[in-house]
Amino acid sequence: MHHQPHTVFRNVNVIPMDREGIIAEQSVIVRGSKIAWIGPVAKAPAGRDAVRIDGKGRYLMPGLVDMHVHVEGEYQFPLWLANGVTTVRNMWGSPEILNMRRKIDSGKLLGPALFTSGPILNRAGTRCTAVETPGRAREVVAEIKKDGYDFVKVYDGISREVYNALIKAAKQHNIPVIGHVPIEVGIEHALASRHHCIEHLTGYDLFLESDGSPLNGNAGNPARFQMWRYADLSRMPRIVEATREAGSWNAVSLTVFKNKLTREAMERELKRPCMSYVPQRVKDGWFTKHGWVSRMSESASRDVMAGGVNRRRLIRSLKDAGAGIVLGTDDPDPLLVSGVCVHEELQNLVEAGLTPYEAVRAGTSDAADCLGAADQFGMLTVGQRADLLMVEESPLADVANAAKIAGVMVRGRWLPQAELQVMLNTLTKQHVPDETRDDPQGSVSLRRSDHFHLKPAAPASDMPKGKRRSSSGMPD
Repeated sequence: MHHQPHTVFRNVNVIPMDREGIIAEQSVIVRGSKIAWIGPVAKAPAGRDAVRIDGKGRYLMPGLVDMHVHVEGEYQFPLWLANGVTTVRNMWGSPEILNMRRKIDSGKLLGPALFTSGPILNRAGTRCTAVETPGRAREVVAEIKKDGYDFVKVYDGISREVYNALIKAAKQHNIPVIGHVPIEVGIEHALASRHHCIEHLTGYDLFLESDGSPLNGNAGNPARFQMWRYADLSRMPRIVEATREAGSWNAVSLTVFKNKLTREAMERELKRPCMSYVPQRVKDGWFTKHGWVSRMSESASRDVMAGGVNRRRLIRSLKDAGAGIVLGTDDPDPLLVSGVCVHEELQNLVEAGLTPYEAVRAGTSDAADCLGAADQFGMLTVGQRADLLMVEESPLADVANAAKIAGVMVRGRWLPQAELQVMLNTLTKQHVPDETRDDPQGSVSLRRSDHFHLKPAAPASDMPKGKRRSSSGMPD
């Protein structure tokens, strides 16, 4: 990849994210792929051949991290970058994903930094990699480490005996275990085992389910989402404290729970301008693979929505206790547009009780910390990788401002807004059949679409999101 000799952001307001606050009127110098100097404009060393970027009145922050994605195609990369997402954690690894990462790292492919789990580990008879014995668990962990994956990902159907073997082997190979809390394992045992990062708040639902719940511990589909309505809040302090003590992270993915519960709601959502960036095959899959969404009964649908209050209460309690929360979306689940949904999740986190600063931290420095890479990115400090996002207004005042993007820098390469727009227009031309294209340029302007200003006509709480289910009846 071609890097400018060096780049100067001049007179910009810096959001460092190593602490709360903004440092006004700074110059930031990037050399190669690293941040080389930060200081007052007047003290900036003069540099010949520098590319100067005017930051006056704008804000420079670390690039965003989506901690729960499924890489399904290269179409996602420009969407991530155009939305300021400079790192993603892929949750279902394969040799193809490792190959994609090599292409990104060598500069053959422009995309965010890519962390990835190995294949999903589950019981036999699912779409995942079957692990049914402790011996196989030890072999699989060794293979995942040897192949170069970053994490071992476990799923709902893993037995407690196999889980214990996976945890032990992962410790020996120094590779973290992430993913769902398996049903047979339970949240308390997972926390005692120092499960590194829990996805979608799995395990907490079963632990908190009240004795009088009509679901009777049914962890199937869609009862798992309904269960939150029947939470016994008196059980919450104990499990929150156990989470804090374990040092386990939670990728809460509230976008997952904002289900689109009717075909009509999905059709309405599909008319959003940013949907033109998504390939038709992906949109078709949202209906064919996930038909259960529109078949869900009205009472189940009411349960899922009503349970949102308790999910938000848990997140607020985890936050207040100092337990780690990271931003993850489960992109590209039904109606989640890569990158766009990251900005929706920032607003979901604020709605759950995080401050704008805490929500941004969940998608920057805390995410890097959870990835074991806090020394590499996630903060705007000297020596960090130059993965940066320049926005028009302060996201610490309102997280919606993180979507008002003036440009993105990925590994030292500056992509101004006009260049990001060209990348997106190219996507639109690839995906949209000629007869359905209203805009003569075949483009959707970042400025006027909801792509950069996620202010839906209806409040976010009225706009539920759809969800992929695995054979075990839960999101991936």
